[in-house]
Amino acid sequence: MTWAVAEAKAKLSEVLDRAETSGLQVLTRRKREFVVMTREELDKRCAGNEPANPKPFVSAWDALGGPELAQLDFEIPRTKSKARWVKF
Repeated sequence: MTWAVAEAKAKLSEVLDRAETSGLQVLTRRKREFVVMTREELDKRCAGNEPANPKPFVSAWDALGGPELAQLDFEIPRTKSKARWVKF
């Protein structure tokens, strides 16, 4: 069933009950659609597909090469200039 967001807010318990008994519920706001479903329904729909969890976190260090970068033989020269004040 499709619900306008204002209606769904007023009848949230009913929306959740229908998601549990009838399956997928669609909310619309500004011509965009949002889905309400139970976790079990999500798991059933995702069975055999990629997991619903987002990709694991990758740090900038790992993305730039991590340990391989540390093995490179290079130096970053340090400047001897003094700090300066910047007006904002």
